[in-house]
Amino acid sequence: MLTLAIGQTPRRDLSIVLMADADDAGESSKAAEIARLLTLQFPKVSWAIPPESAKDVRDWVTNRSPEESWADRGQVFLETLT
Repeated sequence: MLTLAIGQTPRRDLSIVLMADADDAGESSKAAEIARLLTLQFPKVSWAIPPESAKDVRDWVTNRSPEESWADRGQVFLETLT
C-alpha cells in the first residue's frame, strides 16, 4: 500500500488505516511515523493495533469462534477500533 501511495495524486475521499503488530517493541511508533508521512499526500490517515491480546490482525481473526461468520468478525473488528 505504501508503495502505491508514493507519487500518486492525493485522493481526498480515501481513508488509510495502518495496522501495527502488537508483538514488536516500537511497532506503534513506526506506524505513527508512517501515518504522519502519509498525511503529506492523503488527508485521512490513522493507525491502530489489533484488538484484545492478538499479536496481529491475522491472529485476531483466526482465533475467533469458528461459528462466527466472517461478516460478524469484520463488524466486531471495526467496533473495537472505534
